[in-house]
Amino acid sequence: MKSHYLSLALLLLLSACAGARTKSPEKSFVDRWDLTIFGTPLGTVNGILTIVQAEGELSGTFSSQGEVIPLKTVSLEAEKLSTIFFYPAYGVDVDIVLEGMPTANTLEGETYGDFRTVAERVSNP
Repeated sequence: MKSHYLSLALLLLLSACAGARTKSPEKSFVDRWDLTIFGTPLGTVNGILTIVQAEGELSGTFSSQGEVIPLKTVSLEAEKLSTIFFYPAYGVDVDIVLEGMPTANTLEGETYGDFRTVAERVSNP
């Protein structure tokens, strides 16, 4: 009888380990996002916001009209993603705050605290 319980326990342990290996990774803010900023003085601005993580640090880029700009800061706060990058064409820092769950496919927020901004998940970087 003991060997039966031991065999059952071993079988359960092996199936749990196999399930752990096939589990897909959780979604996070680390991804590529199709970003749209509405109502700016330049009209609607579209670009790609890419958030990456290396050695526990978040970084990324904003790409628009063939220009790739590194993000100065990337910070997470509960259900909020905040980024700042320097836009050299106008000599200004651009701050974007997006709200939503890390698992969401759409984030909404503001740029400069004034312009409605929407980010749609594109794919993993």
